[in-house]
This record gives sequence, structure tokens and C-alpha cells, in this order.
Amino acid sequence: MKWEDPVWLSSCDSSLKGITSVTESNIGAVAGDLVIMTSQPGMLTSDDVALSLNIVEYGLQLSASSNQSLTKLYVDCMSNLIKATATLDMPETSQRVLLVLDEIADSVDVKNSSFMRTSEQVSVFVGSPTASCM
Repeated sequence: MKWEDPVWLSSCDSSLKGITSVTESNIGAVAGDLVIMTSQPGMLTSDDVALSLNIVEYGLQLSASSNQSLTKLYVDCMSNLIKATATLDMPETSQRVLLVLDEIADSVDVKNSSFMRTSEQVSVFVGSPTASCM
């Protein structure tokens, strides 16, 4: 078993409201920042959850498919947001989180291998049309 590389903040000045520019070249760093900034769901506000969802949705729009590393970060962020929406009692936003999670699963690149990610609140498996599931 190989340990995954840790996710680090791209800057000491990172904050959810400070993420103003999301591009194809920085989306990996932004997604990593989101995972860390949402890692304490009990500290998030409803505005933080909405902003995080907007950033992920915008990142998904930037390209037709996401590599598996980026998709893992998105899934981890969604796991944190699911927990936050339960803590904040935000059932409508919980529905939106699930819809975005579905978009994430639809966007992952599985041409060469299947994708699987399990986080605290979420498990996602997307089978490759050419890879064996066994």
C-alpha cells in the first residue's frame, strides 16, 4: 500500500473568500486549498459552503474531464461539505452538494482505469468502460 501525498495550502494567505481566480493552471492548487479550508465542517458558515460549491462547479466547467488526482480532491471537499450542511441544517444545500458530486463523478477521466475514492462521508466508484472491475 502506498501512502498518498499530503495536501498543503498553496499559500499562507489562503482563505475561501480569497480565492478569486480559478484557471486550468491553478485548479489543482485551488482544489487542494478547498479540501484543507473545509476540513473542519463545524467551523463553516452557509456562505462558506455556497462559495466552495461555486468554486468546484466553476472548476468542473473549465475542462470536459478531470484527472483522478483532481477528482479525489473534489470528492474530499464534497465529503466535508456534506458534513457541514448536516451541521448547519441546510437540506436544500445538501441536495446541491449531491448534484455537484454527481457532476464530479461524470467528469472523472476513466479511459484507462476505474476511479474509486472513499472519504469520511462519501464513497465514489466510476467504472472504466475498458477496464475490468475485478
